[in-house]
Amino acid sequence: MELTRQEINVLAFIQKYVSEHSYTPSIREISDAVNLKSTSSIHRYIKILESKGHLHVDPNKPRTIVLKTDEEFELEPEIEPEPVTITIEGNTLSMVEDCMRKKNISFEDATCHLISIGWKAEHLVNEIVPKKDD
Repeated sequence: MELTRQEINVLAFIQKYVSEHSYTPSIREISDAVNLKSTSSIHRYIKILESKGHLHVDPNKPRTIVLKTDEEFELEPEIEPEPVTITIEGNTLSMVEDCMRKKNISFEDATCHLISIGWKAEHLVNEIVPKKDD
């Protein structure tokens, strides 16, 4: 079965930790390493990895994850989003900057607005609306 990026990251961290320490990491150590705040999410990923045959856990004891795979996994870095640009009639425009310019919104004020950009009937459309306080 194919693994998701987060499943790979959990498994890769466990493998790396075991190779460095000769025992398995705690749930909290795994959650810190893969940037998940919820330990229940880590428990869920461990159950998924167990169901896919990559590890086994003794539910009655702490730190009893047993790796069942010889395949080595590496942590996959999170993908940082890149600014989206579009070329219109030879001019490269940042869609967000273009939208802000058309609506006369400064970068300082941009954090107080939601910017929506998309296509409608082959035309680029954008909209800026003030954020509502929660």
